[in-house]
Amino acid sequence: MLFPHADKKSQSKLFFSIYSAAALIRLLRNQRDAVGLTLFSSEIELATPARLNEAHCQNLYHELTSLMERTGGQKTDKLLNRKADAPEMLNQLAELYPRRSLVILFTDMLDEGPSEELFSALRHFRYNKHEVILFHVRDHKLEEQFDFPSRPHRFVDMETGRVLRVNPGEIRKVYQEKIREYYSGIRLKCGQYDIDFTEADIRQDFREVLLPFLIKRQKMY
Repeated sequence: MLFPHADKKSQSKLFFSIYSAAALIRLLRNQRDAVGLTLFSSEIELATPARLNEAHCQNLYHELTSLMERTGGQKTDKLLNRKADAPEMLNQLAELYPRRSLVILFTDMLDEGPSEELFSALRHFRYNKHEVILFHVRDHKLEEQFDFPSRPHRFVDMETGRVLRVNPGEIRKVYQEKIREYYSGIRLKCGQYDIDFTEADIRQDFREVLLPFLIKRQKMY
């Protein structure tokens, strides 16, 4: 979620998610709904109960601000090479929340393990009667279009540290086909499990987040 790392022209997927979460917290607060916050990477780092009062919401903003401070600028380097087990974390969260909760997930859905495990973890939410909105946070330009100059590049996996040297122009077409196939699979599975799936491009504005949320709320009530 720290991608694109050290790119001054674009916010990271993590920062986009933080701003979006803050906006949703305020929206829920204005609608007199209780709201909680969970942060996880390779482990659950924060899990608050859902509450309504303003002091609780201010504490959630404080936690989001602290996360930005910990992951901004040069401090980001210290957080690289941390492998997250998304399926395990999602399975834990599905059991953590009270049944029939509205769960809003911000994730890039990129995990090194088998995709079946990731999809099974998503199904766990629906098994526990949760309503789920999944915001697929990605950088459309770089992660889907693979819009890098056609010259030799050194790509470093931000979770494992593995290095790949390649000319993007030589593999762009194959890469685009593979990543679109993967994304299509995610959308299909979310549809099968009755999970609201929304693409959230970090290079677009936050209406991509707020509008699907409002539509979901209208269907529920």
